[in-house]
Amino acid sequence: MSMPSDPHGFNPSHPPGYPQPQFQAPTPKPEMKKPKKWPWITGGLVTLLVIAGILVGGDRDESKSTSSAATTTALRSPVSDASTPGGARTKAQTQQFPLGETQTTVDGAEVTPLTLENPTDRVPDSAFSRSNEPGAWTVLDAELCAGARQISKTGYGFTLVDAANREYKSYDSSSQPFKPTISGGKLAPGECARGYVNFQLPAGVEIAAVRWEYPGDGGPMRWAK
Repeated sequence: MSMPSDPHGFNPSHPPGYPQPQFQAPTPKPEMKKPKKWPWITGGLVTLLVIAGILVGGDRDESKSTSSAATTTALRSPVSDASTPGGARTKAQTQQFPLGETQTTVDGAEVTPLTLENPTDRVPDSAFSRSNEPGAWTVLDAELCAGARQISKTGYGFTLVDAANREYKSYDSSSQPFKPTISGGKLAPGECARGYVNFQLPAGVEIAAVRWEYPGDGGPMRWAK
């Protein structure tokens, strides 16, 4: 049987004159929070991305450098660093043929410089000699053949080139020192003409090549002397 409580605060189970003990609920221990892992994971990912970006950037720079070097090499390769005997630098000749060999234009015309005499020992035509001062001459014996279409019948497409790449045109006159010449009208498809192309060159010029180019009839083409 429980004892009735005193309305004045007297507890019969506790002797009078002593303070009544106070009971307090136990203080809960603070809960230890576990450290969050995501900041470390995020930081690690950021670091890896930065390293990967540096490596990829380096590869791209190296690739660009290699590509640029390859482009430069490809662009410079057609030019030869070798100097000619005259000291002039020339581009590599990919279409230079031996003198006497036939070259064909895109239209099928055949061009052949056969021989070059520089200077020639030939005696100029008598009619020419009577009206012109004597002098040294250079003579090219050449042949032209038309292809699928007609071409100009002329030797003026031939020029001579010296070791310093100076170019000399043929003697331009209706009166020529050596005949027959290649001149007069057109060559029909399949038709050929052979004759002399005459040059009056400065004294001492050494010819290195023969060149052909004529408007509408093909070229340029080149032959080594």
